[in-house]
Amino acid sequence: FDYEKKLKYLGGLFGGVAITTIVYFILIKGAKDAAFMTESTHLWIKTNSFQILLYCFLGITSIMYVLNTIFHLNILKIVVLVGTFALAMAFAGNDLVNFIGVPLAGYESYLTFINTPGADPDTFGMGALNGAVKTPLLFLLLSGIIMVITLYTSRKARTVIMTEVNLSRQDEGEERFGSTALSRGIVRASLRVNDLISAILPESTKTWIASRFTPLPRKKKEKNQPAFDLLRASVNLVASSALIALGTSLKLPLSTTYVTFMVAMGTSLSDGAWDRESAVFRITGVFSVIGGWFFTAISAFTIAFLLASAFYFGGTIAIVVMIGIAVFMAYRTHRFHLRKEETVKAIHHAEETVDAGNLKEFCLNNTAVIFLKTKEYYNQVVTGLGSGDANQLKALRRQTGALQKEVRSQRKIVSQVLRGTGEEEAETAYQAIKIQDNLLEIINCLNLISGAAYNHLVNHHKPLNAEQIADLQILGKRFALILTGIEKGIAENPVIYPDSIGQDKAEIQNVIEAVSRNEVNRIRQEMTGNRSSILFMNLLQETGNLVYFSFQVLQIIGGKDLKTK
Repeated sequence: FDYEKKLKYLGGLFGGVAITTIVYFILIKGAKDAAFMTESTHLWIKTNSFQILLYCFLGITSIMYVLNTIFHLNILKIVVLVGTFALAMAFAGNDLVNFIGVPLAGYESYLTFINTPGADPDTFGMGALNGAVKTPLLFLLLSGIIMVITLYTSRKARTVIMTEVNLSRQDEGEERFGSTALSRGIVRASLRVNDLISAILPESTKTWIASRFTPLPRKKKEKNQPAFDLLRASVNLVASSALIALGTSLKLPLSTTYVTFMVAMGTSLSDGAWDRESAVFRITGVFSVIGGWFFTAISAFTIAFLLASAFYFGGTIAIVVMIGIAVFMAYRTHRFHLRKEETVKAIHHAEETVDAGNLKEFCLNNTAVIFLKTKEYYNQVVTGLGSGDANQLKALRRQTGALQKEVRSQRKIVSQVLRGTGEEEAETAYQAIKIQDNLLEIINCLNLISGAAYNHLVNHHKPLNAEQIADLQILGKRFALILTGIEKGIAENPVIYPDSIGQDKAEIQNVIEAVSRNEVNRIRQEMTGNRSSILFMNLLQETGNLVYFSFQVLQIIGGKDLKTK
């Protein structure tokens, strides 16, 4: 990572090799089918390929050394700029054809038909499309403009980019993918291979290798900080554009996004971005993306067959129905993606805005939101069990799961903010971590309660009887009063910890104890089913945990008031 000094004597050579590579694949290998390329020009380029590459390498390398030595320009920025244009051209050479191919075929079919006097549309063949079709330059320009506007405005395009960047970023953060047996097995096997190689290598060699992966001193957190350095960015752009241009020139059916994605994964792996903290999740992400591409191909093949059959046998009615389904699915996907994007935006906004100075406000805001939703969700569990509404508990389960992910992200944000802080902020760090840990435990309890209640109903077990529901309603009201009192105490400035809250805590513990005894009596008298009793006692246990962790938050905030920077 410490490559700044090496750029003085190797930067020009690296830039010359990189840009010459781009020239070879884009100009010599990839531009032969361009609309502006004449046959004579292409023949000249093909005949003089070696001389072009030699002069490009010598000229570009010399220019790079001059720019670096005299004007002190960063060579890697120039490579990234040229690589960006090269990758854009490589994408255009492949994706633009895919984008314009079908409508252009329809347009050419129309022209062929109307230019054939007396042609019968029922018997007229499309043999004219067997040969190469010269695309009008106007069509290419219009298609390019449409693609640029779409890429600039499309939220899904940004999501694709963010997926790639998150899987290849150098820093730690929220991982978008989970862990699977396959990814864990790959990491386990890699660690064993590493242990075998490490046992053979001498210590001096291992020390030298380790020094190559030592990160630079952590800079102060900046807004929109790059996910990786310019050196990796240069390699990504050069390798991606070269491979895409080569594949396009060979007329291979390749996915430009797939090639770019896999190049980024390869450089992130070799750059040490996949360490033991994130390797399992990153590998899961790679397999998810690759699997998605294969699934897309299989789905497209199958659905194309089904649609063609439906249109053939169903005629106009089938076409109208499928258009309606397509519109509905597009709207549904858009809404789902919009909600997901809003969640990601909120997390990124918090990462960029929270610092040691406003950490107290951040934690207090989180506490207020969690307590409010805890009261709401707990009441929904009780009402859902009372009405036997599995759909309500299913929706609640999703909500608690989403809230759990959000609180985990907040916990990670607090850890990131506190890294590198001074000794004077040690107490703030401790209190902030403890608050977020207890908030996460509260949500974990809620998630367990909602999940257990939903599984009980969806498996069609015996519902809770009237006495059990009545006990839960009494407990729910008392718990809501407790949280309201805690919220009121936290909202005061300074935080007030009245004696009544302590009395309320003792009282709700007595209520839990009394309700537990009631359930034991019901079990003895065989008034309840076994699974209903297990669910009821689990709810009481998790309610006790909710009370404990809620008071822990109050004690941290009230008894040890958060100190600001």
